[in-house]
Parts: sequence; structure tokens; C-alpha cells
Amino acid sequence: MPKDRIILLSDCQAFYASVEKAAHPEYKDKPVAVGDPTRMNGIVLAACPIAKAYGVTTASRG
Repeated sequence: MPKDRIILLSDCQAFYASVEKAAHPEYKDKPVAVGDPTRMNGIVLAACPIAKAYGVTTASRG
């Protein structure tokens, strides 16, 4: 007889932006995008839902 399985899905697309918001409470109601500011041709690694509402998407150019 097969055992019951539990399938867990973890969507970490905005994870890094959420970590930044947790570390900086002053960003709570602001759009946050995370990338590498030292690279002129870098991409956005993560964007919070507020930033996404402004059109910022993951993998867009920084």
C-alpha cells in the first residue's frame, strides 16, 4: 500500500526583496528591487509585489 506524500511548493521569486524589507522596516510600503549595483548591465534578482506593480520584473535590466 503506498504511503501518503506531502508535496511542498516554495515560491522564492521575491525572497531576497522580502529579506531586505525585513532587515529595513523603513522599506515596508516602498517598492524594493534587489540586484548588483556594481554592474552596469546587471539584472534584477528579486522584486517585491509593490515594485512589480510599477512594472519591475525579475531578470529585467537594472
